[in-house]
Amino acid sequence: MLEFDLLTRNLAARGNPWVAEVPVAPIAAADRPGYSLGYVPSPGEYSLEQREDLARSLGLVTASLAQVTPHYPPQVDHRALNGANYVTAIRDQGQCGACVAFGIVAALESNRVRSGQATRGGDYSEADLFFCGAAVDGFTCDSGWNPMDGLNILRNRGVAAEADFGYQDQQLACPLPSDHPRTQISNWQRLYAPAQIKHHLCTKGPLIACYSVFEDFFHYKSGIYCHVLGERVGGHCVCCVGYDDRDRYWICKNSWGDQWGEQGFFRISYGEAGVDSFMDAIWV
Repeated sequence: MLEFDLLTRNLAARGNPWVAEVPVAPIAAADRPGYSLGYVPSPGEYSLEQREDLARSLGLVTASLAQVTPHYPPQVDHRALNGANYVTAIRDQGQCGACVAFGIVAALESNRVRSGQATRGGDYSEADLFFCGAAVDGFTCDSGWNPMDGLNILRNRGVAAEADFGYQDQQLACPLPSDHPRTQISNWQRLYAPAQIKHHLCTKGPLIACYSVFEDFFHYKSGIYCHVLGERVGGHCVCCVGYDDRDRYWICKNSWGDQWGEQGFFRISYGEAGVDSFMDAIWV
């Protein structure tokens, strides 16, 4: 892991775009930092490096069009949208590479709340999606997963309620039969243009976003994250709940507990770490 003093010096040299802290244990345990991540691109999909390059190029195009009046508001935050909070509670994936399931379930919960199909207390089972769904194809805590497979399972089979199968950050056997009652989506779609992503966020609901995690990200406490120091350690998926065109960042819900970051959330710069190379939308 990074030397904390070295990171703070580099942040200061960059004008302190974000505040760092010593990571909250057991996030990014020194001997296995990737276990709190888990995004693995599907075969034929962009690699993490390609996503980073694509996001940077899209960011330059977006910046060049900054004077054009967009077809969406300059700021959206589903935690406080039209006087309502459509975002469910922060979860903690622990030391298991199940982030894809957490990002997908977070988006499902928020979209169902916003559409009026559930209350904000609606809680679906990340464990069912990961240990019953992903496990069929051999994915485990150690291997991670990809959102394409996860979203297809959510569409074709659905996900159980949290009360039916609670999550633990260790490899679990699936206790639920295949015909157990589950909630499905009607479909999903991959959105590539930042303008398309923002339009969906303001008219429909939160999205699934995946990106590269570098060593300094584990130290994030607050502010607008950009990569300052450290190597890439893996891929991660979260739920994007908003954006801000004035300060040029996305608002994301992480799955590392509410003691990490901004009470479990973080802000990340446009074009950073591949986060907006594309995002996935669900139709409830």
